[in-house]
Amino acid sequence: MPSRVTHLPKCHPDRWPCVKGMCMPCYQRSTRNQNTEIRAKNRNAKSTRKIHIKCNYGLSVDFIDAIFNAQRGRCTICDRVMRLLSSSRLGDAACIDHDHQCCPGRKSCGLCFRGLICSTCNKGLGYFDDDPIVLLKAIEYLLKISFQE
Repeated sequence: MPSRVTHLPKCHPDRWPCVKGMCMPCYQRSTRNQNTEIRAKNRNAKSTRKIHIKCNYGLSVDFIDAIFNAQRGRCTICDRVMRLLSSSRLGDAACIDHDHQCCPGRKSCGLCFRGLICSTCNKGLGYFDDDPIVLLKAIEYLLKISFQE
């Protein structure tokens, strides 16, 4: 019966061999570094945005671009100028608004898409839990305060 020949790792001869002449920790480190380099090479703002929109909202980038252009790059609620990509310096970030009654949380089915709004309005709607009654009470409160002055 032939004896099994083991090759000691070149990196750490005192450790048990794993793959490609390396011990387990060194092999894992080398593959992690290679994967990070590959991901960094393939990543750019457009591909990241495309993946984000498709995975989280079930929509295409072309659809979002068309809506953004139809809104003239402005928020549906406050009419402020929005920016589509984070590299742009002009205006507030455009957010995809969806009905949280249909899809609670961050992800959406794509069918409950309501429009593009700026991040300030998106946060405001979130703080009011998308509740129109609470929003109306806030409007009444603001109007009451402004008429007392």
